[in-house]
Amino acid sequence: MRSLPDLEGHSNPSFQYLLPPGRGAQGEALLAAKAARIAEEVHPTLVKRIGWAPAERTHLVLIDPVDASSGSATPFPNNTSYISLTAPPENVLPFPLRFDDWLRQVIVHEYVHILHLDMNRGFTASIREILGRHPLPVFVFNGAFPNLLQPAWLIEGLATYEETASGVSDRRDGAYTQMVLRMAILEDRFPSVEQAGGFETWPGNPIQYLFGAAFYTYLAERFGEDMLREIRRNYSDNPLPFFVETNAEQ
Repeated sequence: MRSLPDLEGHSNPSFQYLLPPGRGAQGEALLAAKAARIAEEVHPTLVKRIGWAPAERTHLVLIDPVDASSGSATPFPNNTSYISLTAPPENVLPFPLRFDDWLRQVIVHEYVHILHLDMNRGFTASIREILGRHPLPVFVFNGAFPNLLQPAWLIEGLATYEETASGVSDRRDGAYTQMVLRMAILEDRFPSVEQAGGFETWPGNPIQYLFGAAFYTYLAERFGEDMLREIRRNYSDNPLPFFVETNAEQ
């Protein structure tokens, strides 16, 4: 992989940029420079909103293996986001959305994942300090990434909620999302917590994103956005894994 030089005006960037070698190197370098500018722009805003700043740089890897849009993020073994250079077609079913800039939308979404999943405090911070960035629980205790053990709808829901809060997409409250939520209620098919993983009932995988974001919207409107930060901070200091309901009660 080739590294993108540090950006002018960013003597201490928050990301390390990697792009694939080979074909279209000049075009990829231009896209990488654009991605780098976006990442550095959104970093301070998202760090403030999520309430966490990683101790190390996040690896931002641009990939172009197939003509399909995708993005992913992992905190293990290092904080790394993989971003596809292929933008999705607008209004593609079953998940139409509006966005002005694919790179900005997907970078925001995946970086929220990084900030959320990298967060650890108190007891779990001690676990990471002693045993390193191990993703699994240690005996009966949470490992280095407690938020990684939250349900997928809490993880994807938060990133989708923050997309709209950042103004890069309308997935949280767009017309399509409102339609799906409304019809789930009218037809008495609102998914249970057990179904919120999104693989066994309609509309499938989008449940994690749409219903998860709607849940965060409900919490923010009823209790304020500070409650959202408190939930993830509380769980990131939870010594026992999977006790999400206890976290909510606290």
